[in-house]
Amino acid sequence: MYDHIVWRLYSDATKDMTNNLLTDEEIEHAKVTDPDIPAFKVKQLCLLKGVAKYNTKRKNSYFVQLTNENGKLQFFGSFKTLEEANEKAKQIQEEIKAKKELMLQSTPITKDENNQAFIIAGKNAKNPVHVLVDSNLWHEISRYGWSIANGYVTGRVNGKQVLLHRFIWYFVHGEESIPTDHVLDHKNRIKTDCQLSNLRILTKSENSHNCTKRKNCSSSMIGVSFNTSIQRWEAYCKGKYLGVFDSEEEASIAYEKEAKIIFPNCYGQDITVTS
Repeated sequence: MYDHIVWRLYSDATKDMTNNLLTDEEIEHAKVTDPDIPAFKVKQLCLLKGVAKYNTKRKNSYFVQLTNENGKLQFFGSFKTLEEANEKAKQIQEEIKAKKELMLQSTPITKDENNQAFIIAGKNAKNPVHVLVDSNLWHEISRYGWSIANGYVTGRVNGKQVLLHRFIWYFVHGEESIPTDHVLDHKNRIKTDCQLSNLRILTKSENSHNCTKRKNCSSSMIGVSFNTSIQRWEAYCKGKYLGVFDSEEEASIAYEKEAKIIFPNCYGQDITVTS
């Protein structure tokens, strides 16, 4: 990875598209074999992240400047040769990484009144959200920043946007652990409860059972609806008609009885409309 500061320092190099702008050491370090590569591109290749070259002629041609463990830009010295500067940059990067890790591991785990570990999603948002996680995964999760999008907890990990519950599952079980045409489900339907015990793999059909029913339906219970023409309640389960009932509760009981058979992996409590 290369620091964007290199582009700024060498933007004037675009005026001369030859490798004459490079020293023999720079060319050797970058192992340049194609004379058609623009000089400013080669300069980006041979300067590691945090290493830059002074624009003026001076004894020490290179310097190292990196963001330290406290998030502040810090100067780490000047060097005569590119090799010395790159070596110093590598050393400093490893030291900063180790210090950050030490700081992270020494950070106390945040817990609620029920002694349950949680992280905060959307720290800079108007309404930050507490997200339940496992204590043994708290430090790993806290390496990254998390926010809320469409009700799910999401963040950027290694340059990719990921959902927190999938990040946790992959971290513990591996990325190949979820079969094709399956989904990762929150058992209690609370998307901000990302404890491992609340996650499970379901087929898409099973997942449709464990969902929150849309508002403005005639019934708040999955598989139940009110037939206005006969003024009675009806129950369905995966397209199967289960009959008519005098009360909503009776229809729901019929649905749950059938759901136990059809969806054995995800059968749970009644699913109601959330406010």
